Amino acid sequence: MNIGPTELLIVAIWLVAWVVPIWAIVDAVVRTDDQFGAAGQSRGTWILLIALTALVCGPIGTVLALYYLIAVRPKLSTHSAG
Repeated sequence: MNIGPTELLIVAIWLVAWVVPIWAIVDAVVRTDDQFGAAGQSRGTWILLIALTALVCGPIGTVLALYYLIAVRPKLSTHSAG
């Protein structure tokens, strides 16, 4: 079985489409409700939105997860617990 560049690209895109939302969900799960509250966000809402959009609308879920990681996550880090 030969795997060419096209197949490798498809596998890479597929992996990114699943890894990024999983990373975002795990990140949201390990953060505290206080961090989300201080940043004016809802942890449950982010987890639910990322999970549902990743499962139902794959690419949209990946884009939403990227938005969470790039725009929301830094705000949570500035409101670290403790």
